[in-house]
Amino acid sequence: MKKAYLILTINLSILSAAQTGGVGINTQNPERTLHIQGDMRSTIFQNKGNDSLYEDLIISNSSGNIDKQPKSSVFQSPTQQVETDRNIYYNTTSGDINKIAKCGKFTFAINNSNIPVMKLNVQPSSNITYNYGLRRLERRTNLTGGHSANTGDGDYYYNNKTITFTSTNWDTYQKIFDWANPGSDSAHSPSYPSGEQHLLNNDFLKLHLIDPETGDFYKIVFSRMINQKSSDVNTATYNLKNTSNAGMRVVLCERYYKQ
Repeated sequence: MKKAYLILTINLSILSAAQTGGVGINTQNPERTLHIQGDMRSTIFQNKGNDSLYEDLIISNSSGNIDKQPKSSVFQSPTQQVETDRNIYYNTTSGDINKIAKCGKFTFAINNSNIPVMKLNVQPSSNITYNYGLRRLERRTNLTGGHSANTGDGDYYYNNKTITFTSTNWDTYQKIFDWANPGSDSAHSPSYPSGEQHLLNNDFLKLHLIDPETGDFYKIVFSRMINQKSSDVNTATYNLKNTSNAGMRVVLCERYYKQ
């Protein structure tokens, strides 16, 4: 009898959906696409806690409205007001654009050309420009300059950069730093090898950004770990500069909420 009553209620609600703009169960005035005035029960669930495709949790407010929230924002201490996400993986060929770190408004990754990139998670209502500072450690040859003019195997470099997202390119990955642009860094020498215009093993990139709309502070880290060049650990090539594509990639995002 209860089943028949529920089916009748649903059918009557669907008939009125065109007029009310939603479907109501036990209510004649639905306030959302589906409005249930009553309890819900489900007896079969699958554990997706470690499934990377399930990024959100279901949440509700005091009115019973059901929406979603990123898992990464829930698993933080509310007293610390910090959201973190990370992706650490090994790849023998290149970076992986599908292995991301997402926090706040941004998604970060290392693309298939081993270049750190970023995009927005939500379409902005108008063009928005972000200013950020970069600190780079480049462990490679054929570079000059840096804060100590190291001409051998790389050094720290500092840059202030800007990036603009529009209502059309907001979900397209943009380069955080363009190593391929000879004018973008005074450390580039004329003999700068084109094959090394990306993140190499032992390179390190740290980005600091303040969101002008919310005041939240972001700290993002990209790195490639060393990959063994030789099976013989006693050779001179072991743990030295490696231009091959194999290696560990690290993408880390930290968002600090404005108090």
